[in-house]
Amino acid sequence: AVRLRDETLLRTVAEALEASGAHGQAVDADRATVEAALAALSGERLEAVRRYREAIDRWRGLGLAWDLALCQTDYCLLFPDEPDAGQQLGEARATMERLRSPAMLAVLDRIAIPGGQEPPVAVPALAGGASTAAGRIA
Repeated sequence: AVRLRDETLLRTVAEALEASGAHGQAVDADRATVEAALAALSGERLEAVRRYREAIDRWRGLGLAWDLALCQTDYCLLFPDEPDAGQQLGEARATMERLRSPAMLAVLDRIAIPGGQEPPVAVPALAGGASTAAGRIA
């Protein structure tokens, strides 16, 4: 929904998430990500950037590398001119390379960060080691 810039679809996703009755830290991080995206698509830039950064911190704290990289990707698509966008993009790229996701690498390749190439990035350690929503990775 974010990549389509479809606020209506994103609101439907948010409503379905709430109606699911699901709970837990990962669901809370999902909600934070959706709220950030809704703020962005509603034109609330400062609020959206703040919420995205919080969502990124939540995913990192949970050690869910795939979800973290997806959140970082959307952040960079929406806010390529933010000072930390290059670092976020580099970290997302490193994750997608490690997970061998050519489709997501193609998405990342299309994100233009002002000022050229993103700087080399030292990927912060994820809590408990790297993992995905589907399970742990080596």
